[in-house]
Formats: sequence, C-alpha cells, structure tokens
Amino acid sequence: MRENKVADLLIQLRKDHGFTQSALADQLGVSFQAVSKWERGENLPDAFTMVELARVYDITVDEILKGEVVKKELSPKTDTRRGLIIGIAVAMIIIAPVSIFVFGTQNWNYYVPSILIIIAISVLAIIYASMSGERIEKYSKVTKEQKRKEEIIYAFCAGIFMILGLGFDLFNIAWVVFIFGYALTLIVKK
Repeated sequence: MRENKVADLLIQLRKDHGFTQSALADQLGVSFQAVSKWERGENLPDAFTMVELARVYDITVDEILKGEVVKKELSPKTDTRRGLIIGIAVAMIIIAPVSIFVFGTQNWNYYVPSILIIIAISVLAIIYASMSGERIEKYSKVTKEQKRKEEIIYAFCAGIFMILGLGFDLFNIAWVVFIFGYALTLIVKK
C-alpha cells in the first residue's frame, strides 16, 4: 500500500516537473530502469538518491516516504516583507508628486524626471513583490524554474516599457512589449 502511494507520487512529481524517466535518471545518476522500478512500486530509491530526489522536487524526504506533498504556505515573514515593499512603493508613488507643490511649477524641468523615475521604480517594486509572492501549488503544471523565467521576462518587459515611456514618450505604443513578453513565456513553458 505505502509503496503504491510513493510510486504514484513519484510519477506525478516527475510529470509535473516535465521529466522523462530517462532525463530524471540522468539527473540523479541512476539508470532509467531504476526510475521505472520506483514508479511501478517494485523498489524504493536508496537514501542518497532519496535526498537528491527531494532536492530536485523541492520537497522533503519525509513527504516522499509518506507519498504525499504537504501544501506549503507563505511564511508570515514573507507576507510581511511583501506588504512592506508594496506599502513603501505605494507611498513613494503618492509622495513623489508632492514636490510639485513644495517647489512650485517654475523649475518643473529639474524635478519632474526625478518624479517619473521614482514612480517607475515604485511600479517595478510592486510588480516584483506581487510576482515573488506567488506560490506554486501542489500539482501545478508550472515548475519553479519556469515561474522564475516568467518573472524575469515580465521584469524586463516592465523595464523596457518604462524606458520607452519615460525616455522617449512612447507610452501609447510601449505596451506592445508585454504582448511579446507573454508570447515569450508561452515559448518558455514548452
């Protein structure tokens, strides 16, 4: 009974992470026949391989042996950090234009670029905090590596959008960058 549960979990984890039996075997330094035996419930990985499997799948050995993955929640520390980043970014967006009232409109050409840069940095911080806080669910089809690649792609898109918008006043067409970014994420998922 227990081995079937472990075998089912190993099959599900391998498929969720997009590995073939052969690719997983290569990564672990074992034969694909060994992986096949684990998944048929005929055998269990040795202790060292079990540790490596846990590392590859970002779970614990205990979860493998029990045959079920415990759903991981964000720690309160992570939630607090995300909230702090978003709060500071929103405050910067609100406070940045206040300098117009403080310094007046006579010298606007000196401080408006600074305001725009502060707002751009704040928007990027909000995007980062929002994306880095997302969890990958127990049997998600997106691996952590794919999620990281998507975050990098969208961060670059946001940066290019801000550069085109602020530097060349092309906000009206710069949003197209996100369409290309989305297309690139679809390529990454394959």
